[in-house]
Order: sequence, then C-alpha cells, then structure tokens
Amino acid sequence: TTDMLLRVPVPISAAMDNAPMTNAGSVRNRGGELLINHKNTINRFRYEVGFNVSYIQNEVTGLGTGNEPVWGAYLEEEQIVDFVTKTAVGRPIGSFFGYVTDGIFNTFEEVQQSPQYEPGKSQFEQTTLPGDFRFKDLNGDGRITAEDRTYLGSPLPDFVFGIPLMFSYANWDLNIFLQGQTGNKVFNVMEYYLNSARGGNVYADLRDRHWSGQLEGMGREFFELNTDNITVPDLRSNSNARNFRSSDFFVKDGSYLRMQEVRLSYNFSKSVTSRLRLTDLTVYAGAYNLLTFTRYTGFDPEVGKISETEGNNLNMGVDHGNYPQARSFNIGVKITM
Repeated sequence: TTDMLLRVPVPISAAMDNAPMTNAGSVRNRGGELLINHKNTINRFRYEVGFNVSYIQNEVTGLGTGNEPVWGAYLEEEQIVDFVTKTAVGRPIGSFFGYVTDGIFNTFEEVQQSPQYEPGKSQFEQTTLPGDFRFKDLNGDGRITAEDRTYLGSPLPDFVFGIPLMFSYANWDLNIFLQGQTGNKVFNVMEYYLNSARGGNVYADLRDRHWSGQLEGMGREFFELNTDNITVPDLRSNSNARNFRSSDFFVKDGSYLRMQEVRLSYNFSKSVTSRLRLTDLTVYAGAYNLLTFTRYTGFDPEVGKISETEGNNLNMGVDHGNYPQARSFNIGVKITM
C-alpha cells in the first residue's frame, strides 16, 4: 500500500496546531493462508473437521520526507501522559513503545547502585525510593531517560486461525466454531487504575501483589512486610517516580482461543414433516462467545477501539477497559414450507 494518509510531523517553528494530513506513507504486508478440510461418513455418523490459518507480516516501508517516526495512542492518565505507540520504518504499524522494568527496589542501597539514583540528594529527597520500579538503562549512559525506551511488541497477531467442526448422527447436528489468534500484544490501560492508589476499584488480590516495606524514618517501621515475588510497586499516592509510565508493565499477551459458536439442531423426519405439510422442520439451540481461553488480564483479548479512534490504526490494541463481547444464548425453529 502506498500514499497512505497520515499526519507527517512538522517542526514547532511551522506554528501549526496540527500536523497536516499527507499522502506520504507506504506499508508492505506479506503472508500466507492455509485451509484444510476433512469429511467422512461412517454408517449414520457423519463429520467434517476444518482448520484455517493466516500468517501476516506487516512492515512500514516509508513515512514521507525524512521518514520521521509517527507517534500514536496518546494517554492522559496522570502517571502515563505519553504516546504509547511508535510507527517507524522497518517496524509494524502502531508498535508499542516504552521502558523495560527490571523488578522493584527493596532497599536504599539498591537505589544508590542504580542509574535512577540522584547524586547530591539525601535518601529522603530521592525521586526513586524503595518500592519503586527499577527501569533498565538500555543505552548504557548511567541514567534513565526517554532514550531508554524501546519497542515492546506489536498489536498485530502473527497468526489468526479458525477451527470449524460439524458432527451429525441420525437427525442430530452439532456445529462448533473455534477462533483465535496468537503473537499479538495488548496495552492494558486498566492496569494503571486497578493497580494504583489513585482511588476507585482495584484488583481483589492487589494486597498480596503490591510492595510493602518497613522503612525507618518514613513512619513505616511497623508496616506489613511484603517484598517477595511481588509485581506491583508501592501504593504511594504521589507520582514522583512515575512508576506507571509507559512500559512493559502494561503490555500483555493478547493470544486467545475462543469457542465462538456452538449449535445443536434436531431435524424432524420426513414422516413428521409430511403430515404437517412442511418440507423441513428443525429446532435448534445455540450459544455464542461461550468460552475464551487466554492469559490476558483484561476483560476481552479481542480489543476494540474507543470512540473517535475507530479509523486510527495507531491506536490498535490499546485497551481502555472496553466493554467485552457478550455471551449469548438462543433457541429457534426453522420451518420450510
């Protein structure tokens, strides 16, 4: 695809509120599809088993003059306040971008030995304290800056697949459709709200997963000690350390397998339909979105977009706690005269 419409970054000296829309981008999609079907009949039992899979590799090949990267999915949550996707030549569209966490500080000594330590400040004046995230110094300059951000994964799946199944015996039919994808990442914005001390609802097990230390001189000598195998930083109300800046803490595996449809039907025999002066008569019961198997921590791994971003591919895979797809059940009768 060439001449994509996108907003090309312009210098501040241009005095423009918004970058202009320009036919400037190009992207290449390469992949393949495989479809396998098998059907067989054994006496009165008949079955059909299928499998289809699609592989796609998305790569941006041009972004206009200078090929300047395009940032997207700006979040205004008080500790994030940043773009969380970066589209650059040689990468997939809307790739997630941010810091890499490396555990949580337990002591002031650990802070002192890290790039997050601020020389000349006392331990109580430090921005980073025990209980805060340790971020990796990826460029090796001895500091944690915006230059230490990196690509954290793509919202585009490596594989999308489907498994249609049909079993029939005598007058009964059972149809099952499984659908899923693998290899994609989701930026779960709700991890910020459900794991922080900003107020409102939190995860039920947050007490067990958040850091809590007994810090002398900070009025916490008698706090419950919780420093082993924890994944959430200290629940301080201030945001000086910006623990919840855009990082791999939010980027989750979006792979899933979903039982999209199950339908059981009974087809009445010709002796019955003829007496009723019908050609066919079928009753059925079905369920949709019945089960989902996933390690994703949000409501639904099949993430939609929030209002006003529906056509913006730079916002793919950013989950604001979108309402999940409903599970539904139905029954029906199909009559052919």
